[in-house]
Amino acid sequence: MSQHRALLDANVLYPAPLRDIFLQLAVMDSFKAKWTAEIHREWIEALLRNDPQRDRAALQFASRREQSLPRCATIRSGTERRLRERES
Repeated sequence: MSQHRALLDANVLYPAPLRDIFLQLAVMDSFKAKWTAEIHREWIEALLRNDPQRDRAALQFASRREQSLPRCATIRSGTERRLRERES
């Protein structure tokens, strides 16, 4: 099991080709992919803004993500705040 972790931002989770690459690497245990609930909402909103007809697909992906990558569960919002403080 990889000890490496990566916080995947919305611009990595959407568009789909980039998301697919990173999630496949996570499935292969190259690293543990992490993202926050806010990041998840951000990429879903971008998807729906660009293609409103795809709302069902976005929701289905979210469900499949949770089932196929349980180690990739979203990190807590407090963690996101601390990460942003480090950037300052």
